[in-house]
Amino acid sequence: MCTVTRRLQIRVRVRPFVIKPTALGKRFSLVKRLHISLLVPLLVMSALVSGGAAFAQDSADAALTVAAGEPIQIQGQVLTTDGTPVDGARVEIWHTDINGRYDHPNDSSADQRVEGFQYFGAATTDADGYYAFLTLKPLAYEGRPTHIHVKVFVGDLEVLTTQFYFADELSAVAADGVTRGTDDLDSLFLALSEMTDPNGEVQIIGTGDLIIDINGSGADELTPTPLQAEGPYYPVVDFAAYDNDLTSTADDDETILPILADALERPTPTTP
Repeated sequence: MCTVTRRLQIRVRVRPFVIKPTALGKRFSLVKRLHISLLVPLLVMSALVSGGAAFAQDSADAALTVAAGEPIQIQGQVLTTDGTPVDGARVEIWHTDINGRYDHPNDSSADQRVEGFQYFGAATTDADGYYAFLTLKPLAYEGRPTHIHVKVFVGDLEVLTTQFYFADELSAVAADGVTRGTDDLDSLFLALSEMTDPNGEVQIIGTGDLIIDINGSGADELTPTPLQAEGPYYPVVDFAAYDNDLTSTADDDETILPILADALERPTPTTP
């Protein structure tokens, strides 16, 4: 998918930096667009990738569906351990579709994939370190809790590989072989909030900051985001060809921007 950067107009009340912006969405559903009065371009870039092995879902599972799924905006800030925002970092995400399958030759065939879903995407952080993606909440598969894979690059250097989780699956995450023994596991749970459009439709926002340890011998104020396994389904694609709206495979998607914290409503607990 080609990357197109457009301006979105958001009508929200913004208090002067009482809370920093934490991310912005283009849509509340697959067909309705969110109009906001914030002009923040978020460029989309990426890198070459390679693949792995093993199946997440057996092909004999129940019949697949092409239902729209539950839209969720994943957003946050990339920071160094001394608290400095990282401008121009490339964030990549990939995860299963609403049927628990990856777009990977070792996990699914073309006729098993959800039509119109992108499966992976890339975004470049802005001057304040913010990134954003619009996607559909993935489905867990046998042996793993629901999760979203994340990589962060600074230039051509891969500086972080991790996964985000959902707090409503706390017991499954705690028992997961990938997370077992992970320090600061709480930092990998997405902080969930809601935003309601004028028509009453609710957009779920999952915020996850990514703390990278590139501070050398300097003093650390923040704990680095825990490392998590890449897994066997790293997409066999050139991420540079894909934007940060995973809900659409159109060539003219608007860039997903971060939503201001002041626009968010009814935050829900995300830590144990």
